[in-house]
Amino acid sequence: MQRFGKSAQYLLLGCLLLFALIACQREDSAGEETAVSPDPNLSLYGGNIQRTGVYHTKAIRESEGVKWQFQTGDWIFTTPAVQNKTVYFGSYDGNLYAVDTNSGTEKWHFTTGDIVISSPAVADGIVYFGGMDGNFYALDASNGTERWRFNVGAAITSSPVVWQNRVYFGSDDGNVYAIAADTGREIWRFNTGAVVAFSPAIYQNSLYIGNSSGTLYVIDLDSGEEQWRFQTDGSVSAGPVIADDTIFLVTADPRLTGRLYAIDTNSQQLLWLFQIPAESYAPPAVANGLVYVAGLDGFLYAINTKNGVERWRFATGGPIFSAPIIVENMVYFGGWDQYLYAVNAVTGREQWRLWAGSGVSSPVISDGVIYVGSDQGVLFAIH
Repeated sequence: MQRFGKSAQYLLLGCLLLFALIACQREDSAGEETAVSPDPNLSLYGGNIQRTGVYHTKAIRESEGVKWQFQTGDWIFTTPAVQNKTVYFGSYDGNLYAVDTNSGTEKWHFTTGDIVISSPAVADGIVYFGGMDGNFYALDASNGTERWRFNVGAAITSSPVVWQNRVYFGSDDGNVYAIAADTGREIWRFNTGAVVAFSPAIYQNSLYIGNSSGTLYVIDLDSGEEQWRFQTDGSVSAGPVIADDTIFLVTADPRLTGRLYAIDTNSQQLLWLFQIPAESYAPPAVANGLVYVAGLDGFLYAINTKNGVERWRFATGGPIFSAPIIVENMVYFGGWDQYLYAVNAVTGREQWRLWAGSGVSSPVISDGVIYVGSDQGVLFAIH
């Protein structure tokens, strides 16, 4: 500063203050772009039918710690769904649980014939989820009574999406199913020829879903007919996310690395490709012109949605299997280093972390509380 006169110093200081103000405004506005209008009657994995990971609620900027915790009999891998002061989630112990969000006490549980990995969706008073026992279930959300079940004869790990009285999901039998949400009647099925382990997304009357052969399929919601497909160089390792006419899709390949694809929904062409140094098994989240994706190398990456250029990366102490979620200008995700992280979505700076004592799965947030499961079978409510 000594090399400049006072006028120049004041001018430089004013510019710095202006840049700081703009930066603060940008940080406050994170999460507003690519926002999808929330449906108050629908709660599902990814926050909306496009699976963008954006949640319209109050962010937790400073954590007060654990509000309550609920113990199950095994690993909680599913992402919870929250509706009407109840949190719903599955466990490796074979049960689907409904727990009161205020007290953390069990309201009911429903026992299936095997592990539950499929994250539930709650719509119009019904909980929908798949089981490793080959059944897709619809339960009364208030008391856990079975409404109907649909058997596919193969494991279902895919998390359903519900839209216009239909529920869509994939199965290890290679099929994508469209089922009547009220009766469980099959409307159509589409065979992909390979395992469909991950979750579908909906965008502009089309269903987007990938399989283990690395193919992304785009299917007409009404007829179940293929509209087009895109072939990747690996195996699809998480469900697609769609925002601003762009599909974001992660794959894993035999070299134990991952790739993030950005594909144009109109031209059906690749826009850009980002190489992840390790495999990725969690869908990205998209907001504020950035796509956030995690890898087994322990990093959360923030990538420019337009050109695929890395904006920042955040290091944890172990692999990340958790899908990130976005609230206002915050990103939340869990790590296998036993921490839940809160990171500024624009800058990548850590805001806080909370030790869970075990590996942390994908979180969800509702009314200022984060709900997240662990590999020790504990569901945490964090405020």
